[in-house]
Amino acid sequence: LGTALCYAELGAMIPKSGGSYTYLRMGVGNQLAFVNVLLIMTALGPSSLVIVLLTFAKYTITLLPVCGSPVYLEKFIAATALITLTVINVYS
Repeated sequence: LGTALCYAELGAMIPKSGGSYTYLRMGVGNQLAFVNVLLIMTALGPSSLVIVLLTFAKYTITLLPVCGSPVYLEKFIAATALITLTVINVYS
């Protein structure tokens, strides 16, 4: 909630598009803002997506009649979900 309020206040004070990149660029400069966006795009975004997909796969496996926790099946379900979401995003 605190982060949302901070972004709402920044959005009211700085009426420019670009979100956190714009705010960081104005606050600390172009280089640090670029490094922040680079880290979010290459590390934080994909890793959080993988965590969500593996959690989805783990819960999906609980619906199937399998013994134990098959790791390869979890990875297959997560990869299939990722490909499905990618195809839907490409065609929409």
